Amino acid sequence: MQNGSRARAVNFFLNSKGGVGKSHHAVFMAQAYRQAGQPVVAIDADATSATFFCYKALQVRRVPLMEGDDINPRVFDSIVEEILTTDANFVIDTGSSAFVELNRYLLRNGIPQHVIEGGKRFIANIIIAGGNLFAETCSNLKAIADQMPPEVEIVVWVNDHFGPVVPAGRLFEDLEIYKMTQGRIAAVIQLDDHTFAEKQTFGADVSQMTRAGLTFEEVRASPGFTIMAKHRLKRVEQDLYGKFASLLGDAA
Repeated sequence: MQNGSRARAVNFFLNSKGGVGKSHHAVFMAQAYRQAGQPVVAIDADATSATFFCYKALQVRRVPLMEGDDINPRVFDSIVEEILTTDANFVIDTGSSAFVELNRYLLRNGIPQHVIEGGKRFIANIIIAGGNLFAETCSNLKAIADQMPPEVEIVVWVNDHFGPVVPAGRLFEDLEIYKMTQGRIAAVIQLDDHTFAEKQTFGADVSQMTRAGLTFEEVRASPGFTIMAKHRLKRVEQDLYGKFASLLGDAA
């Protein structure tokens, strides 16, 4: 059992579209847990991409969750067993192709309720991306909000990498998708995206770090980054941990 006042969390990243930033945010979340001194188990269950798995310092384990177009029940049973018997938070990056079948499997087997009854929080993390990904990612949020039991916490990650999600001068809370789902949303988190606005400095540094599959801690010890690059990435790291603080709570 955890000693802090907040239960451990089981985080599933769920989106039907690949490339919206699930792995990117999963990497950041796993690092935030570690930085906060909280135990975390990281699982890459994406059948088509191993982006999360590439971060060796996070000890990400790759799990073949899908067998063709179906969930492998034995594999999923093993994950649930580990969730219920391990005193740790979980960050699970799922593949876009598994979105519909995974949601169906979770609901049909009552897994969210089982996890919550076992003393852990069940969090569905949904990325809302801008540009031509906006409509589909909003549909993902609406589907999860409609289908998941009320005990499930929904966290929305606003990703401006592909274009602004929210028009200038407005808030995410002003959007129609928020108004349709606000009763289910536990938190809205938006990390600063420097990739385009400051692409020659912050953007280049973040891209170099992610291409190499390095954590912030590894960057600090790496000779492959300049002093200024390390300084900028430290600022990104501080912003990250500040935004995650309310979500992680004080479980220890």
